[in-house]
Amino acid sequence: MRRSSYIPPCVALLASALAAAALHATPSDPRVLVLRGRVTDSQGWPVERARVVVRGTRAPAVLTGVDGRYSLAVPLGAPLDLARRPLAIRVEAQRGGWAIALAGGQPGLGLDVRLVGAVEGGALCRVRANDAGVAEQVARALAAEGAASGFAEVTFVGIKGGGRRSQGLVLGATREVPLAGVPAPAAPVVSPPEPPRRAATDAAGRAAARPAPPPPAANPPAAPAPAASDASAPPAPDKPSLGSPGRPLYESPTRASDRAADAGPRVGAATDGSRDTLPAVTLPGPGVSQTNSALIQRVEPDPPSGQRRAPPAPAPEPGSAADSCSCRIKGTIELHPDRVLSDPLRVVVSLREAPSQRDTVELFMGSPRGFELPRVGCGRWRLVVEAISRRHYGIVSQDGGAPIECSRGALRQLRLVLAPE
Repeated sequence: MRRSSYIPPCVALLASALAAAALHATPSDPRVLVLRGRVTDSQGWPVERARVVVRGTRAPAVLTGVDGRYSLAVPLGAPLDLARRPLAIRVEAQRGGWAIALAGGQPGLGLDVRLVGAVEGGALCRVRANDAGVAEQVARALAAEGAASGFAEVTFVGIKGGGRRSQGLVLGATREVPLAGVPAPAAPVVSPPEPPRRAATDAAGRAAARPAPPPPAANPPAAPAPAASDASAPPAPDKPSLGSPGRPLYESPTRASDRAADAGPRVGAATDGSRDTLPAVTLPGPGVSQTNSALIQRVEPDPPSGQRRAPPAPAPEPGSAADSCSCRIKGTIELHPDRVLSDPLRVVVSLREAPSQRDTVELFMGSPRGFELPRVGCGRWRLVVEAISRRHYGIVSQDGGAPIECSRGALRQLRLVLAPE
């Protein structure tokens, strides 16, 4: 006895619906590119509150979190939209006081999608970007049937206080994909450039066909050179020099007096034809002298016996900012997990030896916040954490209690945990 397989009606209906949807998938279905990544500094630390924006399409900007991560959905439109106009997108990360760019140095992510030719049953689409992964994902999303999405990882790197980045983008990654059902663009007819050899041959032919110019007329014989003048002939007048009577020149009273002084006899001029020597000139005033072989030197007169000279300024200590040796102090600050904040808490992190070196963070709901102090000199520093609140808060973590030892080029990363006392 032969048995027949039984298919439930609901499963058969679902399979038929999926098959119909696959057959009726049109190029008008929208595509989406999902960008995910991080915004960090040059040391790999996260940059929070950075704004990732998209130019060229309607996409809302997003802000990075405490860990520097972001997720952004960029609408690419439908393949049929490319028949009307190409798609050009630029994604950038911004934050005040920071210069942020891609890891390769370009100021942002660039994407260009357009139709470049015709194929059988559709058009040829070219995808260009300055990131190979983004170009590959966009090409796959456009070639897929139905509403498809592409996913790409893009990392931005920022420099605090850096200058403005260059605005040029180099779209070096290229992918081409055929799009079925999309009308091909009307390619304009452009004549190819003439080869250089052919152009040179035509130029030579035109030159050969051109009639030869008539020979030039004979030049008249040159006049004989005048004979050399004898000694009785008057000499040619000299060219008037600058400021001479033969060349009038406006002179200010100061320049005129200087020229008159230069015309007079020089001090210490030698009468035997040897080189002139200038004697020492003494300027009025105590302790001031000048000679022709020494620079001016200021010598203060000795103070009276009843007064004492102020001691010289002490040399900067190793921990001061004037020292060439320096280091960086940064980290995170958070509230103890057993404590809950009902209102935001503002915390000021500074150094006891240099109160001006400080940073202010705002805590809320126990989330850690990053802080960074300006670069300080090498030495021993003590950290001061002040919570602007009616309650008194103290540091319960291992970091922050002991002095911080800074050496040349070091980076001190701290994790501070606060709790009310």
